[in-house]
Amino acid sequence: MTEREQSAGGGPRPVALITGASSGLGAEFARALGPRGYDLLLVARRRKRLEIMAAEAAVKHGVTAEILVADLSDAADLQRVVER
Repeated sequence: MTEREQSAGGGPRPVALITGASSGLGAEFARALGPRGYDLLLVARRRKRLEIMAAEAAVKHGVTAEILVADLSDAADLQRVVER
C-alpha cells in the first residue's frame, strides 16, 4: 500500500476502485467521488479516456487518480486488477 495524502479528518484518504471509468456510469462515479475526497483507481480499456479522467480529477479536486488499462473479460487483465 502506498502512502496517500491525508483526508480532512487527518487519516489517509479512501480509495475508490472504479471499473468502466472511461464512460457512462463509471465516469459518473469518478466525477462524484473525486469531490468527496476519494483517491481513484480508474479501470477501463481506453487509455486516452482514462488519462483525461485522471487529469480532471487531479486538477479539479486535488485527488490522486491512478489508471489501469484492462479488459475485465480477459483473465490476465482481471488478474492484474486483482493484484493491484
